Amino acid sequence: FVDGEITGESALDGSPMGIGGGPGDGGDPNQSVTVYIETDFPGHAYIKIGNTIYDYGEWNGGYLKGELNDGNGQFGAIGKGILLKVEGKDAEAYVKFRTESFPTDFYNIYTLDASKMVNYFENLIKNGTPVQITVPSMRGGVEKGYHIDTYMVIGNHCATKVIAALMRGGDFYLENNAKYYNSPISLGNYLDWKY
Repeated sequence: FVDGEITGESALDGSPMGIGGGPGDGGDPNQSVTVYIETDFPGHAYIKIGNTIYDYGEWNGGYLKGELNDGNGQFGAIGKGILLKVEGKDAEAYVKFRTESFPTDFYNIYTLDASKMVNYFENLIKNGTPVQITVPSMRGGVEKGYHIDTYMVIGNHCATKVIAALMRGGDFYLENNAKYYNSPISLGNYLDWKY
């Protein structure tokens, strides 16, 4: 089920986006998992597990309205694949910034093994190259990012990383059907149906 559309101050009003917004904490496999789907074109997907946001996108040195892009306000079909890891209070600020900037649906998922999803992202980070990224929503404007692979608008993007995490967490339906949900909007449609 969809928990709702969020905008403005709702990001910090005690909703499941806030720190500690679900069962478990730390390495607990049942800690809270929230998937965010930005519904404007072209859409965007990212995930919060416990108190940490993992957000994958294209980064080539610029930032426009909170979207990862090529620095000229253009989205390239292929670019550096950067995974942002935003924790604690910064994660709250990040969600607040994104949800104030873009129409967003969110989905709380309590039936998957969150620790396996965290392991998936942490392995990507471990094998990536650290980069500093300017993010207007963050304290000081600089956030940790990791160049983990090559972003491709078809086949390796924000939604595919969220889908991979959900599959590792135990969403077995996606294992056989992920190709049907390979964009932020279609992933949102799946989450509407499944959760």
